[in-house]
Amino acid sequence: MRPFPRMYAERTLMRMYRKLNWNDAQLDKYRQIFDAAANLYGIITLRDLLAILHQMGEAVTEEGFLAFAEIMRHEEHFYHILAEDEIYTDGRPVEPIDRELIHEALVISGFEGYDEVLEAQQGKPLYIPDMKDLLKYADEDYYEETSATKALRQFFQTVLHRSRKDAEELLLETILVVRCEGSNPIQAVFDDLERMQIPMTLKEAQQLGRLIKDLNNTTRVPYNRGFTPEELHQREGDGRPRSIIFRPALSDSTLDAKEWMQRVMQKDTLSDDVRGMLLAELEQQGGISEKTPSKNGLCPCGSGKKYKRCCGKK
Repeated sequence: MRPFPRMYAERTLMRMYRKLNWNDAQLDKYRQIFDAAANLYGIITLRDLLAILHQMGEAVTEEGFLAFAEIMRHEEHFYHILAEDEIYTDGRPVEPIDRELIHEALVISGFEGYDEVLEAQQGKPLYIPDMKDLLKYADEDYYEETSATKALRQFFQTVLHRSRKDAEELLLETILVVRCEGSNPIQAVFDDLERMQIPMTLKEAQQLGRLIKDLNNTTRVPYNRGFTPEELHQREGDGRPRSIIFRPALSDSTLDAKEWMQRVMQKDTLSDDVRGMLLAELEQQGGISEKTPSKNGLCPCGSGKKYKRCCGKK
């Protein structure tokens, strides 16, 4: 990987803005468009983004669009605009229009997240909202209010006895996990709740698993190029996998039974009775399995790394 494009000095940027000759309203609108595209898609080429804008009726020229993108590329933002040869040492040079707008979360600690999202996006259609809906995603905390978000918020308030403010914060955190965790968001959410020392009974844990599944299936995710898993499945209707749709039962996790048992025994927030019921349920579901863990699941060796980055490399 080569160094990212350097940030320009204020004087240089002002000169580029003057040459672009856009008014403040247009500049503000396109800053929001780029912010929204990064949040909604995670990765999108400038070519695709320009095509979306033209489909929306925007009259921006390719020359003006690329001139604006060049400024954004050298300013501090929560995204990067990179070419293939800036991402990989053996990457091919591309035209500026084929550079990618990439959310910084996918590259901030290496390119593992970028590679996973890019691979998941291959062959999938691009979700195209109208301009009004696209701009809503400029706010990183924005989410579409659905029956799934309402049900999960109510669960946090009435079942886990969180305040309205805390329930909303938990909901936002859960949505972020669903958008970012492609392999097992259910387990990631449970891990977060465990760190916050929020206790649950077995029945409550099973209910929460179902609610996270419903949220996952109705949330727009970068892995699906802005589509929800349910939308993508309905759109394709050809028997292809449903991307990251999860079933509710604990046994349907990508973790094997042995790893689940290890985690259950380590959970201080579970009572002895609940811990015993969980272990009994896992035994009934087939005992300790020796199957190969999911490549994106935690490695059974206890290192805390993903299986594919640990024992799975051997």
